[in-house]
Amino acid sequence: MPVFNTAQFLTQSIESVLTQSFSDFEFVIADDGSTDGSLSILREYADRDQRVRVLPLSHGGIGAARNAAYAVMQGELIVVMDSDDVMMPGRIAAQVAYLDAHPEMSAVGSQWLYVNTDLTPIHIDCHPTDPEVTRTLTFAYQSLHNPTVCLRRKAIETGGGFDSKYLALDDAGFYARLAVANQGMASLPNVFFKWRCNVNSVTHSHAREQTAAADAVRRTAFAELSQNSPAEAGRIAQRILETFPAGTWFEEKVRSLIGSASRDYLLAALPRAQGDLDALKRLVFRWFDEPAAASKPLEAALRSQDTVVYADLVALNDGRLSGVSDVPAEHPAVPVVAGRAVAPLAIYLAFDGDRQDFLERLEQIALCAVGAVVVAYRSGGSAAGDGTFMQCAVADRDASWLCCQGDLFDAWQQFPAAISCHLPPRHRFDPEILRAAIARVQQGRARLACTSLRHVYPYALVDGVPGIEPCPSPSRSMATLAGQRRLSLASFVYRKELLADFPLPMAALGEFGLEEGLVDFLQHHQESQVVPGHHDFLVDDLRLKDNTLRCLHTHLVCSYFDGGGALPSTVQITDVPMEALAAAVDRCDARFRQGRLLVHPGNLSRLVQAFGRLPGLTWRTRLGRMLWRANTAELVAAWRVAGHPGYARWAEAVGLLLRLQEKLSGQSNTH
Repeated sequence: MPVFNTAQFLTQSIESVLTQSFSDFEFVIADDGSTDGSLSILREYADRDQRVRVLPLSHGGIGAARNAAYAVMQGELIVVMDSDDVMMPGRIAAQVAYLDAHPEMSAVGSQWLYVNTDLTPIHIDCHPTDPEVTRTLTFAYQSLHNPTVCLRRKAIETGGGFDSKYLALDDAGFYARLAVANQGMASLPNVFFKWRCNVNSVTHSHAREQTAAADAVRRTAFAELSQNSPAEAGRIAQRILETFPAGTWFEEKVRSLIGSASRDYLLAALPRAQGDLDALKRLVFRWFDEPAAASKPLEAALRSQDTVVYADLVALNDGRLSGVSDVPAEHPAVPVVAGRAVAPLAIYLAFDGDRQDFLERLEQIALCAVGAVVVAYRSGGSAAGDGTFMQCAVADRDASWLCCQGDLFDAWQQFPAAISCHLPPRHRFDPEILRAAIARVQQGRARLACTSLRHVYPYALVDGVPGIEPCPSPSRSMATLAGQRRLSLASFVYRKELLADFPLPMAALGEFGLEEGLVDFLQHHQESQVVPGHHDFLVDDLRLKDNTLRCLHTHLVCSYFDGGGALPSTVQITDVPMEALAAAVDRCDARFRQGRLLVHPGNLSRLVQAFGRLPGLTWRTRLGRMLWRANTAELVAAWRVAGHPGYARWAEAVGLLLRLQEKLSGQSNTH
């Protein structure tokens, strides 16, 4: 354990190690020139416990401290620890047992809790439990969390030790070198660590430097792999890009701190495309990385495959089209089947090929006892042959359990209902909350009710049971839930006539686009009532799978609804001619006035950027006045960037008048 000026947390960290059930270890603590009394605390522990060995050093950085400690350690297995964090009970015993049972593995980590300074949980952070996934993703981001790791001494020799040249990053290069050497690495499914949100830690105080170093490390490691084994590098690049077509969380961090996050090192390693689908996927990867360069080729490829709606959405998203093609007459927005009885309430149950999950959701719906017709249909990953299983699973139930061999649109066509709700894969209803939401809609108190989601981690075990994310107080704000992406199809209970306003051709969207589009369409309804509480979403373990087209469809559909069906992406707004942008803003305002556009943290920057170029429309449109009233500071910044100092000068005063007008209007309506 390296230590540098963490006296306020040191006792908790040390006690969490010394009280482990596995007690046969030496505890080498390298003090990296602390000046806050940390060394005195360490010496007190060394006097009390013979396992503790203190190594005083001059300040040289965390990597140098780790290497100095490893140079004097005697054990064959080495447990990594940080001095402001907490090790949870049973960690060492479990990791030692794993490495003893898996001699082919060089290092094993765990899942972990991100906690506040007082150890209050903030969220669960997860890493892959499969060695192949762990190694592959090491070339995309760090797929092991260093302070959760137990590793063999020979691994340190293979990896060349930790990187003392980076003050802010000592471990990424080490694990990247292990990945190049094809050393076995994975994480246990248990939560064994609490990583403290310490603003003075290296991770937080040197975030930009650390991120830049990590980006350089992964590129260097992949370049070495490409030189040693080009074919393997190509396969790894393909799997990373297919799993994360829009980029990983690490790319988002690089982009926010450094300004760009090109994945050219992966794109350059891809093998030659095999067929049209492979070529299309490469355009998708490039479009997410460089939208301006890849937009027109991607649009052309989509049109050649007769996916016109997505070609239109690409052009709209990139500012080259004013709207999406009209809904074809043969695909009515509201599913209607002549002569078929309409059920008063239906639960549409998606089946994606996971049989155990499907059976568990069947049983849970029965326990909810809401008197609904249940309609099972095939979703992503479900092969045609699975239809027999799906049909057999519901055959021994009563007549209210039905089966559709098609997708969601087909299920609507065959089995329409006045009120609908959905139970997608890996979701679980809270029966009481579901009944409350259905009652609101059935009794006419709302046409649309929604419930937020809580994440549950079946593969991140806390004391042997699935970890549950720390859930804040249930929000009553749709804007908050939408901005945090805490909504899915399972969140909504709605009257089917709402879909008469669905602005995209449903049948042309396909299963992924339709399901994601329905979520975004419903969450933008300003009349939605939030039901306090939550349903559960069972987060899947990290896997390598082809998400390319699903990610594209989801991104385009969400961008369409978040932009009011008219605005291009934030990246392209500054390049759109003023006349075209004004027309797009007018269409956005029309959706807003109809109650079909919700302003939330996810689309606020795009709307502010558009009105920042068009200050006159801010005053003349209802959407613009709302933004001026609620987001004055953001608009002022946008006007200054766009060269409108006059509007910026009077923004606060006008915003105050608008807020006063809203308050008086509210009082008038009340009386």
